[in-house]
Amino acid sequence: MTNEETLASKNEACSNPVRNDDQQNGQELVDNDGRVNSSLNHSIAQANEEKTSKVSGVAPPIEPEVSEVIQVGAGGKLEVPREDIDLDLDDGAELDLANLQAIKIRKPGRREWIAINLGLELPVRMLLHKPRPDAIDTEYFYVDKALRGLIHDELKEVRVFPYYSLKPKSFALWIINVTLENSWYESLAQLLKQPPEFFRNHAIRVISDKPNGRYRARFKPMPCEIIWPTENTGKLLAEALGSGHMISSADHPFYRELIEGTEL
Repeated sequence: MTNEETLASKNEACSNPVRNDDQQNGQELVDNDGRVNSSLNHSIAQANEEKTSKVSGVAPPIEPEVSEVIQVGAGGKLEVPREDIDLDLDDGAELDLANLQAIKIRKPGRREWIAINLGLELPVRMLLHKPRPDAIDTEYFYVDKALRGLIHDELKEVRVFPYYSLKPKSFALWIINVTLENSWYESLAQLLKQPPEFFRNHAIRVISDKPNGRYRARFKPMPCEIIWPTENTGKLLAEALGSGHMISSADHPFYRELIEGTEL
């Protein structure tokens, strides 16, 4: 039995199909004026009271994974290391997501109820590429730190979140481009500022609001406890990207394409 099959079996309690009324109901996380739903504050307060009665003090911070130098032909599993991101960003980048195999990289659908574990977030710099100027989908490449000097301006900060989709009973990776002062990103950032207790106790649905240039989110009680993958997000991302999108050598054809030519 594969790791995904094992997780699916353990998460069988979440297998009841999402009803049409579930898709229409749920509570709005943020109202039109940008205020957090008052019932959410009450729910979070209750969760915090329960937590305080069991555990004192503040949970220790999540330690970053120890990264390994990627060597061509060295064998073993590849892993994208965690990074501390400096948020000095270029304006105008958009939120882009791609669909790949393994645990797929894909944006949650607007009618899709999902669970997110904030503790599994992976902040990292990646190379984003549209294979054609008019392409909708974006390709993602991880570039080894030793090769970044010549293409520093090509790299973008992203936040990677594993999530569990309740209806198909499957995990996926959500890659969110960090673009400060972009209304689409800022609306997601507001959602992700909710405390971990909120995401443990609620499923969410993210809806694009094109007229207002932002995302809206709805929430409802989590129907079950989610059993998350044991592999860290860096390994899950490397598996989703595949070796062809892990640039660890200056001989990689896409890397050569980026650095070819002479500066005028």
